[in-house]
Formats: sequence, structure tokens, C-alpha cells
Amino acid sequence: SGLRVEGQADASGSVWFVRDGHGSDRLVTDDPLGRVVERYDYAAYGETVSFVRIDPDTQATTNITAAQAKTVQLFGGDGEYDPSSSFYYHDKRWRQTHRFVSMDDPNAGDPAEPSSLHAYLYTPGNPIGFDDATGCSWIGQLMVTTAMQGGLFAVRMAPGAVMVTKAITVACGVTFVESLIALELMRKGILPADGAQYVATVAQFTGIGYIAGLITTDLLQCVAQFSPTQTQRLPQDKAVDGLKAPRALPTGRPVAQNAAINAEKDADAQRLLAQGALDVRVDQRQSAMVNNQVVQKGINRPDEQGIFMSRPPIIFEYDTNARALLEHRVRILANDPKATVVLKYFDKNGNYTIIP
Repeated sequence: SGLRVEGQADASGSVWFVRDGHGSDRLVTDDPLGRVVERYDYAAYGETVSFVRIDPDTQATTNITAAQAKTVQLFGGDGEYDPSSSFYYHDKRWRQTHRFVSMDDPNAGDPAEPSSLHAYLYTPGNPIGFDDATGCSWIGQLMVTTAMQGGLFAVRMAPGAVMVTKAITVACGVTFVESLIALELMRKGILPADGAQYVATVAQFTGIGYIAGLITTDLLQCVAQFSPTQTQRLPQDKAVDGLKAPRALPTGRPVAQNAAINAEKDADAQRLLAQGALDVRVDQRQSAMVNNQVVQKGINRPDEQGIFMSRPPIIFEYDTNARALLEHRVRILANDPKATVVLKYFDKNGNYTIIP
């Protein structure tokens, strides 16, 4: 169901499908005149509200069912409608309105995104802002409209990525639209430092030329902190790999001179223990459980890490500097690619954003 049908032809002629910003088929038009011959309206999870067939000559309307629609790619564009069951099929699972009828991979999900741990939930309870073409991995979809040239810029975002744009707006003092554009160009791997080239690139990938003029080289330099350079594993980390880790120290020790960070660190320690961590390590060398023994993975000292018997570590980093957080993650994952790393970026008011 990941491939979209733009149009089709049968004995009655050719038609084209018109989708909304969420990907739902809304109109069917005839070819070559482009007259509307069917219109589809949905409730939040794709339930039928009004399906209408329209005579293009007389404009007379006839109510139809979803089973009579000219396409099975109806709501959201991420599944195919099955008329016999009224379920949607999402490549690996069937969905009935807000929930799947079978369980997701029990090992799937990210502790940093609690809603992703729900084994039956379709999207994180937000079918308008998210979709799930595979039945196993929902993604976000934001449509940002701007009055400038009547342009429309669409960004498809992984779970939690909207939090990155929030961090960018706080750290760089820019608008949400600007941060979305910058984030999309980072995702494409094209974040040029030259302002003129940036304008041209935005125009190329969004069709919006004028809005690019709002984005300055200063913004690029600021946003660059959210796209750290990848590094190889450091020799000093390799040198201690597999050595027995020292015992865990008390978790009440501070990791920063920031009260909000220390309070969140303490709260995360309790959450780790509640999830079954054997011990919680604060500002100690990166470690993991290997063959029933806690061993070192590097000489770096993550802010907080939970060590588990039968799953990889969960590691937290806290900072008021987003670039430092991302650089820490690069090193942590170089030492242990299986680790779950949660980055918490704190603003000057003590509020934090999780950077995915």
C-alpha cells in the first residue's frame, strides 16, 4: 500500500484522483475535462461521512458507499480499503478505525516516544498529523501554508522530529516555518553554508523561492548544531571495551549546575529502575551488560545510564547546548550501536525538549 495510484482507466473512461494534504483521496475527476465525478469526506480515523457520485453534466448527486468508490486508496494514503471487511490494510496489519486488529512487534517502540510502545495503536492517537504505511512505523506529516506566493511546503517527519524544530526555534530565534525548511534540507543532506545557494536549494525542493529570503546565513550556522559530524570510534574507548566496569555509585550526584537538569536526572533514574534496570549509573564510564557482567564500552561518561540484564542500555544526556548533546550521542552510539540514547535539551526557563 506504499505506492499511490494517480489515475486509472476502465470501460467508462479515464479518471484522476485528487488528494488533500494528509494524503487522503478527496475528489475524482474525469479526463480530459477535469470535472469532479466523485467526492469523499471522512471522520478522524477514515470512517465514511459522505461519499457522493456526481453527474458532471447535470451536477446531480448520488450517495455511494466506500465499497462503491473508484479507488481503494481512500483515507490517509497509507492503507488500502477492503470493502468486504471495512478494514484498511497497511502492508503488515489490518486496521479497524483507531486500532490495528493484530499486535505489533513486541520489541518495537522507543522509550523516548511512549505512544510508540502501544502494540495496537494506529498513529500516536493523532490520525490527522501522522500516518503508518507499513503498519509498524508511524511517521508525522506537517503541512505548513504560507501566504507568500500562495506556496505550500510539506515536510514528512519521523516520530519526535517536531521537537527538533521546537528546539531550533528556541535556540536560533527563528519561526517554526523557517525551522521546518532548515530541518527538511538537513534530512536531504543539503545544508549549504552559502546564503545564495541556500535560497536556490529551498526553491528547488519546495517550489517556494520568496520565503527562502527570510532565512539567513546566521540561521544556517545556528541550525548546523543540530546536524553533528559523524566520527569513528575513539582509540581510548576501544582500549577499555570489555573490561569489567566499576560498581555503580549513588545516583543523587549532580550532573550539572542546573537544578532543572538534576531534578530530571533523578526522575529518570526512578523511571529506569521502574523499567527493570539492574543499576543506574550517573556520570560514570559508558557500560553495558555482556555475558551477565557489566563491562565498559568507553571512557566517556554519559550523564545517566540504565543497565539491564536482557536488553541494551538506556542512556540519558542533558544539556543547554544542543550541539554538545548530538556530539555525545554520536560517541555513545559509536561505542554501543544497540544503546537507546535520549537527549534532553533544556532552555533558559528549565523546560526541556527531547531531540530524536
